[in-house]
Amino acid sequence: MPKPRESQPEAEPRGRSQLIESAIRIVATRGRKGATVRAIAEDASVTAGLIKHHFSSKDRLLEEADETVASRFIDAMTPPVASLSPEETIDAIAGHLYALIGVEPELRIYVRRGLLEATPSGATIFNKLVEVTVEQIHNHLPGRAPADDSLLWTA
Repeated sequence: MPKPRESQPEAEPRGRSQLIESAIRIVATRGRKGATVRAIAEDASVTAGLIKHHFSSKDRLLEEADETVASRFIDAMTPPVASLSPEETIDAIAGHLYALIGVEPELRIYVRRGLLEATPSGATIFNKLVEVTVEQIHNHLPGRAPADDSLLWTA
């Protein structure tokens, strides 16, 4: 009688989101120039061909990593309840941002590298964060918001 095969746990699916997370980690630790396809694939425990399969290029993967990082910060900067006072809104946003960078410090490092290395992605993320800040100022301080020409400097 043949011996029954031992069941082995199925390997975790290696998809787009895992590659994006690996790209974020590698950019945070090595910068964009050090974020090679090989390094990202190695971090994700996949072949380099899977990056091409899912994203067609390293640049496209890094664009999606930028969008993911920006989205996480923007989500954290969106108050949970529209009826909060300006002070409660500030406290809620600060709490969300603190939790985000505490749980995912590589996001903070990713943004810092993008800004310090003066990459286009750093500028894009910065601009998105300024946009959401301006929106919050308009939403929660309509009578006290500075004139539009100085609002960007306020943000």
